[in-house]
Amino acid sequence: MSNPGFIYLLMNPSMEGLVKIGKTTRDPKERAKELSATTGIPTPFVLVFDAYFDDHSRAEEYIHALLQQRGYRISMNREFFSIPVNEAIKAILDTQKMFENQDGLPLGKQADPHNFSDLTDFHKNNAEPWLDVFGMAEDAHYGLRDTLEDVDEALRLYLHANRLGAPKACLRIGQIYKDNERLQNPNQALVYFKEGVKRGLGECYAEMASIFFDGNELDNFRKCWAMYFESDSFSGCTHDRALYAYTYLFQTKHHRLPLDHRTELFRLRDEILKIEEESLDRAGKKHRGAHDGDLRFIRYTLFPEIQREIGKGPVISLDRERGSGLIENADGKELFVFWLSDVIDEPLLLRAGQRVEFEIADGRDGRWACNVILAVESPKPL
Repeated sequence: MSNPGFIYLLMNPSMEGLVKIGKTTRDPKERAKELSATTGIPTPFVLVFDAYFDDHSRAEEYIHALLQQRGYRISMNREFFSIPVNEAIKAILDTQKMFENQDGLPLGKQADPHNFSDLTDFHKNNAEPWLDVFGMAEDAHYGLRDTLEDVDEALRLYLHANRLGAPKACLRIGQIYKDNERLQNPNQALVYFKEGVKRGLGECYAEMASIFFDGNELDNFRKCWAMYFESDSFSGCTHDRALYAYTYLFQTKHHRLPLDHRTELFRLRDEILKIEEESLDRAGKKHRGAHDGDLRFIRYTLFPEIQREIGKGPVISLDRERGSGLIENADGKELFVFWLSDVIDEPLLLRAGQRVEFEIADGRDGRWACNVILAVESPKPL
């Protein structure tokens, strides 16, 4: 959205060594006169420099963050900087190049401050002012190297890096607001994920899908996953795409929705299987049964060529507290079932006496039923 205006640079003889950098939608000279008329200012401000921006609010935010990063800012809630005038003018001109001009970009292409690729191209040629701050944020977020893990410090640094244009800062901020129990704020997370989408971060669609999953907003849930699988972040072989695909598979299973993106899942099925196998290795004995069921579900869904022994019969009993039950196979033998992890159709609706179809699996404690679905009975002849 267009937000045109000016960035101005003012000096005041009574404020030696300081400059004021602000924004206005009016004539910068009129703004200087207005500020000079304020009570408590012994001498008037002098307009030293001004520049026009299509989005002057975002430009001011970027310039302030940049000069703060370089140690020139006097106070976070003030627009005054202790900086040589030529350095201040250069910062404004450099920002104008990034936001509106062609320097560092292909000929004839205008810089878009919301476009991830444009910002990346610009920063490759302009020392990436956000790089150090983003690295410090990553260290604090994940406790890397000799840095203590500190989510509050990480969030502070990510917010600063985001103002400087760090491409993935908005993704990390959104993840903190989505996943951290103490700082959790889904609405705020959505704000930053939407900004990430504008920067070309397709994985933000997957993150938004998880928020809509928790809120049971199935229409938005499916739309976000569709946009993620169509994004460059998925097709470009990003590091997390198998994990996102894994998440989609089980969220879809939870809502009993059709797999709209089976082709994409098949492309990553070996990686998805590996993720679950690693989860199984990490699971304690107490939780192993659920992971066993998830592993069988992945194999059933993504590896249809595997030969399986199929059974059919009625549900004998279900123990809701223990999450288990018994099913009678056509040969009269009873098979154990974990009804939460091994039932594909809605497990809470499953009742004793219902006829089901299932795959028969072999385990340490014998044979059991898995990947259970309600049986489709043949219509009776008229």
